[in-house]
Amino acid sequence: MEEIFVEIAEERGRQDFKWGGPAHDDLHDVPAWLNFIMAHTKKAEKVSADWSFDLKVFRKQMVRVAALALAAIEWVDRR
Repeated sequence: MEEIFVEIAEERGRQDFKWGGPAHDDLHDVPAWLNFIMAHTKKAEKVSADWSFDLKVFRKQMVRVAALALAAIEWVDRR
């Protein structure tokens, strides 16, 4: 299980690097955080031609959702 937390932390680091970290995150509000999380949840719904879920895509997006949830919690804690 520790590997999962490491993977989420690495994704969180990528998000901070890409978007600018807490200074950028603090520009958002609750609806924005929910929209970010819902957008990645929707990407997890990607299905193949036979309507089976692509579990690699699903897992990747769930890691992103977890990292975004962590970012949102950090945002709340800074307030």
